[in-house]
Amino acid sequence: EVTDRIAIGFTGSDDIKEAVVSMSDYIKKETLAEELQIKELEVSDFTKTWDIGEEECTISIRRNIN
Repeated sequence: EVTDRIAIGFTGSDDIKEAVVSMSDYIKKETLAEELQIKELEVSDFTKTWDIGEEECTISIRRNIN
């Protein structure tokens, strides 16, 4: 069973931001995220940029230490 909690930061186009904001509760529940920021995390354990269609999205993840 996975119990680690994370923080997610993300940057992208306005369309991608709108989609993430509208699905934020679902994203947080499915990823065990305690926080979802519409900006890149200042400190992260992992960052990756994807091309989604003709748009670019960068997601950064940090494991929260409880």
